[in-house]
Amino acid sequence: MNLTSKRGSLARKARTNAESIVRDQAGMARERFQITAKPGCDLGQKWLERLDEEENYLLTED
Repeated sequence: MNLTSKRGSLARKARTNAESIVRDQAGMARERFQITAKPGCDLGQKWLERLDEEENYLLTED
């Protein structure tokens, strides 16, 4: 039995799950900020802009 291949696939699966959780949290945050920005909340709009900046930074980092 090759333990290395199993360990590698488990590590890859854990990393994928962690990335998925972060994306889910960012999506939930975006929804909340959009709800607060609709009635004209400046703070909600600023957080949406900050979230966009962070996502763009992470996309260009790869």
